[in-house]
Amino acid sequence: MEGMKLGKYEYIEKELIVMKDETKDMVRREEERFYPVYKNSIAMGVAVCIISIVPMIIAGALTKEEIIYIWCAAFFLMLIAAGVFFMVRSGIVYGGYQKLLCEGDYTSEKRRENKRNENLNTAYWSLITVIYLGISFYTGEWGRTWMIWPCAGILFGAVCAVRAMISGKK
Repeated sequence: MEGMKLGKYEYIEKELIVMKDETKDMVRREEERFYPVYKNSIAMGVAVCIISIVPMIIAGALTKEEIIYIWCAAFFLMLIAAGVFFMVRSGIVYGGYQKLLCEGDYTSEKRRENKRNENLNTAYWSLITVIYLGISFYTGEWGRTWMIWPCAGILFGAVCAVRAMISGKK
């Protein structure tokens, strides 16, 4: 439902934004003002994710009661959720500034590259999905075939690098 609401703003991610200088200056000031919040949120999110395992370690050293482990696991997941929340929320806001200012992953060169890679992305991930489902249905080893996804993610980086080298030579 939320995706439908934001669909009308999808062009901001794909096309260059042309703004008046005053507007661009205002957005840049807001980005500069938000940057310390962004850095702190990322640092806090990472720290919370790292320390989230500490209660489980302490419980493992002090007790053998299963109920304690259950509560520690629940607490662990809550801490991970909080850490990820800090990182994602601030990342979305900061990414919005970068989209508007056409910086980072949203420079004109990166946008053109992303547009060129759209068909490659669709074909690659569709093929990986077919391979995953085919192997999983054939073997029935759903508990193991998930390993295709991280391998495909790493391979995708190599595929994009080869594509960039080939298009760079032309």
